[in-house]
Amino acid sequence: MRSNPQPRLFATSKPRERSAVREVKLTKMQTLLGIHIRELGYNPEYEKRVCDERLWRFDICIPDLRIACEISGGNWTGGHKRGKAQEDEYDKLNTAQLLGWRVLQFTNQQVADGRAKACLERFILERFVGFALSTNPHGAPVKCDTEGCDKPADFILRTGHAACGEHAYERMITKEPSHG
Repeated sequence: MRSNPQPRLFATSKPRERSAVREVKLTKMQTLLGIHIRELGYNPEYEKRVCDERLWRFDICIPDLRIACEISGGNWTGGHKRGKAQEDEYDKLNTAQLLGWRVLQFTNQQVADGRAKACLERFILERFVGFALSTNPHGAPVKCDTEGCDKPADFILRTGHAACGEHAYERMITKEPSHG
């Protein structure tokens, strides 16, 4: 009789230890979207788990904003579009959204031609910062209303304040309370 009551499938001479750090091999499009996210001023995390109960991972996340991005590379070959794989993908996306993550999905082509970056930028500006100023209806230039700043305003924040790009970002990070 064996001394080990729990036989291991495909056992080797010693059990392998799991390393604390998981090596991630990025696709070209994950790398490019990561560059785009850094250009927008954020630090991307790759292959991020957003649910402790499951091993699901998202291609790229911006944890500070709770934005998760999926890049679908197999759009023309089936990818996650068949049967059980599709159901698992929907479970992952829905669970992440129920946990407060905003999930954006892109194709390789959307990342490559810049549409994914433009979508992320617009989403971040409209959802977290405020609305970009296109024109001032009164004709007078709008200045940033941060004390000591005399730069022109780039945004009208959800709080109603005018802010230059630098101060709009600072106010977003400090989570300035809004009145709406």
